[in-house]
Amino acid sequence: MKPALHTALAGLACLAALAVAPAARATTVTLFNNLGDTPTGADSVASNTTLAQSFSTGSSAVTFTDLKLLLDATTPADGGATLVYLLADNAASPGAQLDTLGNILDSSLGTSPTTVDLSVSPGISLAANTRYWIELSPNLLQSDQINIAAGSAEWNYAPPSGADTGVLGEYYDIGGGVPNLAEGSAYQMAITAGSAVTQPVPEPASFALLGAGLAGLGLAARKRRQRA
Repeated sequence: MKPALHTALAGLACLAALAVAPAARATTVTLFNNLGDTPTGADSVASNTTLAQSFSTGSSAVTFTDLKLLLDATTPADGGATLVYLLADNAASPGAQLDTLGNILDSSLGTSPTTVDLSVSPGISLAANTRYWIELSPNLLQSDQINIAAGSAEWNYAPPSGADTGVLGEYYDIGGGVPNLAEGSAYQMAITAGSAVTQPVPEPASFALLGAGLAGLGLAARKRRQRA
């Protein structure tokens, strides 16, 4: 095979590969999940003022898209409600409030553990290699009522198991006290995020080969015309 034609065919093969190469897609990442563990107890949100559980991101920035919590209410019809916040970290303790994620009515809970799903829309950008906190606190201002019942919501907890994701090395906090390592137990939740979408960029060598191939095709066509 002549060199010009060989180069042209290689360039066409490169062009075909670039044309069919799939675009990169967003992937789902689980940052924290211990919902599969059997609860061994539950702490009252109202009695402790705040309950919080930490989680951390990995080596890439992600977009926080979904939160699931394992909750119950001792008296679902009490008219109470619980606010859910995303907090920054402050030296392995709950830090500044970053966003409000939801308001959970006790009436939506059962007396046995119930998984509550809070969709985070639009998603919240989380930095890479960073710890954050999920905090629950009683909502004392519900609708147009003031000082309504503090509520009876409880956040279930369980000791870590081998099926968990992202639990070891994290902390839980009760009432703003000294945070505790989650090796003993952790509040039960699942946090899902989406990775950033990146488009694949062809290597410079691919463009060079493509250009050489097109030039080779042009040269081959001219030679054929000259022979004719």
